[in-house]
Amino acid sequence: MIKILLNDLNRQKKILFLYVIGICVISPFFEPLYSFFIFSIVSIRITNYSCKYDDDFNMHRFYSIVPNKRKLVVIEKHIFFSMLIITALIIIQIAKHYFNLISNNYEYIILLFIALFEYFYLILYFKKGSIYAMNMTRPVYFSIFIGIMLFGQFLKGDSTLKDNIQRGIYILTDSISYSIVIFIILTFLSILLSVYFYRKREL
Repeated sequence: MIKILLNDLNRQKKILFLYVIGICVISPFFEPLYSFFIFSIVSIRITNYSCKYDDDFNMHRFYSIVPNKRKLVVIEKHIFFSMLIITALIIIQIAKHYFNLISNNYEYIILLFIALFEYFYLILYFKKGSIYAMNMTRPVYFSIFIGIMLFGQFLKGDSTLKDNIQRGIYILTDSISYSIVIFIILTFLSILLSVYFYRKREL
């Protein structure tokens, strides 16, 4: 698994270098929420490129030689994505405190939404490949933006449901550990489902 991860890192080392530099340069000048959202999308693109590369060069044939390789590949892709998004989160948090940036810790809510989206992609990817996963998740991209706009309008109104939702958001942002625990749970569930489908996939 470490070798697979190192191959991924080495294959995209220039992009990853620019990714880290970009976070360091941009994060001091933007609100943490916006910076994290931007680089969360970039982390998705980098991870999805890695998946497409494996499909294009038929790396799955190599992974299928040893049965346990499939499980290791699944874990590696989740670690790869987690490394990218957590790196962005850590650097942005450092910039937030060092430059006294205003933040409500909403970036931890973004972390969970982005994780849900990318794990949905990875489950589909390990089930039927990158093209299938990409086609299935395109409508989700559109739905996310529409959902965010509608959600913003909803929070402007007055209702008991709105108050309950805001209370839930406050709990997640006030106690960061809750968001981290949920992120870990989502990662674990995604790995289980991905391994299940990948083992059934004909390569």
